[in-house]
Amino acid sequence: DTLGIEAKNTVQAGDEHLLTYGVEYKNIGVEGPILALGEGNSKDNSAYAGYIQDEWFINDKILFIPAVRYDHDEQFGGKTTPKLGATYFLSDNSRIKANWGKSWRAPNLVELYAGQDHGFTTIYGNPDLKPEEATTWELGFEAEKDNNFGKLTYFNNDVKNLITTKQIGSSYYDQRYINVDEAEIDGVEMEIGRNLDDKWTIKATSNWLDATDKVSGDRLDNRARNMTTLQLLYDDHDDWGYSAILWQQWTNKYHYDDNDYNFNTTNFVLNKKFGEGNRVYAGVDNIFDKKISDIGLDGMIWRLGAEWTF
Repeated sequence: DTLGIEAKNTVQAGDEHLLTYGVEYKNIGVEGPILALGEGNSKDNSAYAGYIQDEWFINDKILFIPAVRYDHDEQFGGKTTPKLGATYFLSDNSRIKANWGKSWRAPNLVELYAGQDHGFTTIYGNPDLKPEEATTWELGFEAEKDNNFGKLTYFNNDVKNLITTKQIGSSYYDQRYINVDEAEIDGVEMEIGRNLDDKWTIKATSNWLDATDKVSGDRLDNRARNMTTLQLLYDDHDDWGYSAILWQQWTNKYHYDDNDYNFNTTNFVLNKKFGEGNRVYAGVDNIFDKKISDIGLDGMIWRLGAEWTF
């Protein structure tokens, strides 16, 4: 069970400042055999946060965005994290963006106490997990002209106590949550596309990633060196209409247990909208049933679901 409450407000402060501030509260309760490592069959956890952000239009070329956030978890305490962002407008349709910030995330109940079979894989929790802390910066360029658009971004994440999973025993299908003491994740993201008309868009993305354990120097598991997609998107822009995505994804040098794997999948999802924020969807991942048991790629996956926003 999840109970979430949040409130935020945005106010104009003079001609140059747009302030946004808010608070959040969340209580999560988990019950049943999923908590195999917990004391008893139920656990709950509460957390709250508060934040404030200023969008400062220094002039018609520069937007500066300072922000600060405080998060508090009832089990792990609290942390204050700042962020800074800046945008320089080269023209009406191109800009340079730079961002720097810190983040903090406490382990959730599943990461701490899970011990249940998740389909093909059993993922065990770790009650000794520590909160994850990161320092992130990125620099990017964005532009659009006529019906074409694109962006290029470099990012760098320096993470302490990265929460991830690691194989235990001899089988990929038995995993456990762990902390990586120090990790560095950096890379480049690229996106180019064209709006074919007011409903159809074609887009390509490519991400290059270098993720390493800074203590051992080893590459981190469960991450690819490169992922590239080619997407065809449809959206009738009707709150009661349809949208769909068909995409091909190429995964290169997916790293796991000192081995690299290359594969590609074809995927599709269809959404039927029922007003703003409401939809039912059906999709299939890995249409052509690719299988690599060493990394848990177990063939075609069908998905059917609904999402409602109240």
